[in-house]
Amino acid sequence: MAHLSTSAPIGSLFACLYLTMRRGIVGLERVIVVAQAAIGISVIFFSLSRQVWLSIIILVFVGCFIILQITSCSSYSA
Repeated sequence: MAHLSTSAPIGSLFACLYLTMRRGIVGLERVIVVAQAAIGISVIFFSLSRQVWLSIIILVFVGCFIILQITSCSSYSA
């Protein structure tokens, strides 16, 4: 259970590293749309997953895309 709880924050660290390497807000519209679609697809795959190791990997992506979507929307609207 602890592995599942820590996998989403690991994904959010990857998203934060990606966002810090960006130079500006140009192209954030695309990041917002792709991240939103990827959240939906990842959550569907997570709900269908029957193995813990696969669920951990999928939750890393879920955490990454959620942070990408939230911070991109916040930065783009400012």
